[in-house]
Amino acid sequence: MILLLTRVIVTRAELAKTAADGAEWRRLFEQEQAAHRTTQAALEEERKRMDAATESSHMAEMLLRHLGHPTTPAGGP
Repeated sequence: MILLLTRVIVTRAELAKTAADGAEWRRLFEQEQAAHRTTQAALEEERKRMDAATESSHMAEMLLRHLGHPTTPAGGP
């Protein structure tokens, strides 16, 4: 009885509840990991789009310079 009171040993019901809690925490952890992977993939795709847009703007600027057009903003130096 003393071992039960000092929580050195636990009842089957307590053990089952702890196991169920552990399984729920594990499920939530895996769900969070999946959401994190989805977010990381979306951010990587956005980075690729931004890189492509930057490269396109550089190519357009080089083309305009080659054609003799000014490439500075209207109010710029």
